[in-house]
Amino acid sequence: MEIADRGLIEIGDRVVVGHRVGIYSQVIKPRKQDLMLYVKKVKIGNNVFVGAGSHLGPGVVIDNNTFVAAVTNLYPDRQV
Repeated sequence: MEIADRGLIEIGDRVVVGHRVGIYSQVIKPRKQDLMLYVKKVKIGNNVFVGAGSHLGPGVVIDNNTFVAAVTNLYPDRQV
């Protein structure tokens, strides 16, 4: 499991995280002539399963009682 910026990640109770999951609260986004650092908290609710090989970007919110299939990419600001 890879976590970037633990202080910007909120994880509920009874959460199972599979092998090689990445949780990233920051990402560098290219713009026309420069780069932008995008930072936002990642929130994972209670009773959540995050399948192996998944990646969660900044601003992702996973609601309670959610199953995230293996190798799922949740891009910035997605809510599931």
